[in-house]
Amino acid sequence: MYNDEYDDWYNSSVEEILYEDPDGIGDMIQAVCKLIHSCVDAGEYKEAFRTGRRLFMQEILTDDEYIGPLEVEDFICCNELDIDLKKIVLDTLYACYQVKKEAERADIMYEIWSNSGIHDLKLEDVMQHGDGGLQGFDQFLPEWIAYLGKKNSALAERLFLEAVSLTGDIAVKFENAKKYVKLHPGMYKEILNDSTISAKNAVIIGEDGMKRIARNLCVRSDVALQTAEFALVEGKDAEFMEWCYVEAFASRTNAVNYLRAFFNSTDKEKCNKKLN
Repeated sequence: MYNDEYDDWYNSSVEEILYEDPDGIGDMIQAVCKLIHSCVDAGEYKEAFRTGRRLFMQEILTDDEYIGPLEVEDFICCNELDIDLKKIVLDTLYACYQVKKEAERADIMYEIWSNSGIHDLKLEDVMQHGDGGLQGFDQFLPEWIAYLGKKNSALAERLFLEAVSLTGDIAVKFENAKKYVKLHPGMYKEILNDSTISAKNAVIIGEDGMKRIARNLCVRSDVALQTAEFALVEGKDAEFMEWCYVEAFASRTNAVNYLRAFFNSTDKEKCNKKLN
């Protein structure tokens, strides 16, 4: 319910919204979370998965006309419950991996990730959770990458970049960058940030990214500038460097990029026409 003492005209010291839990929903959620964790500890993964998945599908209804249903994460936060929700999400994801078949594992894990509201978790966190490890992970990772590569969301983007990085292979990263460039163009930037990449390969990959990434995306500007840095190390000619700087401006039209392209050009008049 809204707090009548709250005043949005100044920095009020009281809460704008007051939450009450007369039905004891908080106690039930705490009991469910304890059950999930106990099941994982006991190796009862099927029960842990079933209960955890249902938990993160729930919405808690309110009796205030101005406040809609609450997700589990919001309910726990608003009622200041002593629950480590991140650990419960990890328990559920880990249990899901253990019990679901390969054909449906990626889809259900992504569903749990999305419904949980805890989006800063990594697949690596799931790998390090529990006692049994993730059997068949080398076979799962390409399937996980392919699944995420077709998803268009901020969550999918973050998980996709992490999954591809876990391959530890520049060639594999490059293939995935090309394959999923439409939805995940940031993979090119991730590759160029890899400390193991050679300047020669970086120029090749960066140039490819500049040609494939949509010109209106800011990440393309970042890729162009990174490519220019590696090109300088490789001793590429002035024309290539100028092309990188002009393309960086084309994808992020600010004063810094304009001046960088203009003052690094060999033909100021010709360059000015490209920039305009």
